[in-house]
Amino acid sequence: MSVPKRHQRRVAKMLAKMPEPIRAVFDSEPHVVSDEEAPECPVCVTGYGIELGTLGHRTHFRCRNCGCEWSTVVDA
Repeated sequence: MSVPKRHQRRVAKMLAKMPEPIRAVFDSEPHVVSDEEAPECPVCVTGYGIELGTLGHRTHFRCRNCGCEWSTVVDA
C-alpha cells in the first residue's frame, strides 16, 4: 500500500518538530511476523496481526486490516 506524497510531507514536518528520543520510536519498524505464523484477527477475520511485543505471559498484536488490538497467552 502506498502512502500519498501529501501525507508523507505532513508526517515528515510533524516528526521534525519532535525530540530525538520520540522520533526514534516512529522510525523503528514493528516486529514482522510472516503471514504463515501471523494470527487471524478475532474481529474482522480477514486481517492478520502484527506482533507488538511480549509482556509477561502475553503476546500483543494489532490487526493490519481494522486496527484491532488483542493478545494471546504464550505457552511456557
